[in-house]
Amino acid sequence: MPWKKAPLEARLYSNLGVALLEVGELAEAEEVLRAGLRLEPTLASGQNNLGILHLMLGRHAEAIRHFDLALRVDEGMSKAKRNRALAQLALGEWADAWHDFEWRREGVQAPSDDFARPKWRGESGVRVLLTAEQGLGDTMQWVRYAQRVKERVGKSGQVLLACPQMLWQVLRGVDGIDEMVRVGEEAGKFECHAALAELPGIFGTRVDTVPGGGAYLHAETARVEKWRAWLSDVRAFKVGVVWQGNPGHQWDRFRSMRLEMLAPLGQVQDVQLVSLQRGPGQEQMAACRAAGLNILDPATQMRGDEADAWADVAALMDVLDVVVTVDTGTAHLAGALGKQVWVALSVVADWALADRAQRHGVV
Repeated sequence: MPWKKAPLEARLYSNLGVALLEVGELAEAEEVLRAGLRLEPTLASGQNNLGILHLMLGRHAEAIRHFDLALRVDEGMSKAKRNRALAQLALGEWADAWHDFEWRREGVQAPSDDFARPKWRGESGVRVLLTAEQGLGDTMQWVRYAQRVKERVGKSGQVLLACPQMLWQVLRGVDGIDEMVRVGEEAGKFECHAALAELPGIFGTRVDTVPGGGAYLHAETARVEKWRAWLSDVRAFKVGVVWQGNPGHQWDRFRSMRLEMLAPLGQVQDVQLVSLQRGPGQEQMAACRAAGLNILDPATQMRGDEADAWADVAALMDVLDVVVTVDTGTAHLAGALGKQVWVALSVVADWALADRAQRHGVV
């Protein structure tokens, strides 16, 4: 390998290992990272990077060992704390993970950073603002905790949600929310705030105490009836499919697929595929349909902005029999609507999705 002729510099090897990780060359990345640590075993960044590699390969216990080694050298290393939390969460060791999970936002600017008010830690009788901190799928996943927050603040308290514009229609009517404001708008009076992703830790969530068990989002009746009418002539088993995530996502190569890979599903007798794909990936349909893939495209029936599009997707899901999707916000939306959903997960999946897949037999 050319890198074996490089100067014997541990940090150089560690950085090369990260570059190899990012392009998916995991076997060579492991060789490079281990070579760097042989030169300097106490290089905290090297231990952290090797831990990330183990995390990507599903070796969670080994990953934790390397994050621990990194923190033994540099006890304030926020990246290693965050990564250790992800490994612990993947193993179901949630009680140990929530404290380190708070380091996930280190170096990331969030709207709540501008609030000159304290964090909510479970107090009753207060007006608390919940904020969406991560992606749209994360927002739909964690908003299930709004009802728990409402129960905790009591009748004398109130729960506000700073809602991303694209999810305004979808999140209207969530149990536990007294008032919604759009992200970026003045939220009015509130005493404290919490990011949605902080709520599992605040409530000390374990694998067996995740709120849910049923739908907590609900599609608009008028939109549902529109899609029911659109599919009224379809007697087959209706399968909604999503095959492409955001191509700008750092790890999109590990989650997205080509539409043509779903062709065998479309060939099953009495099955009708229905596209739920929005944006990138839609361009694949023309060639696949020309090649004989039987898939319905509702895009021409979807009008309006992105907020309308998400509300339309939710309503369309409501009249389908099952949703099959890669790991995108669509998976979280389907689950929140109480729909049967199969998620095509990468070998190393987001910890929450991976846990849910194991508990519900999703493959």
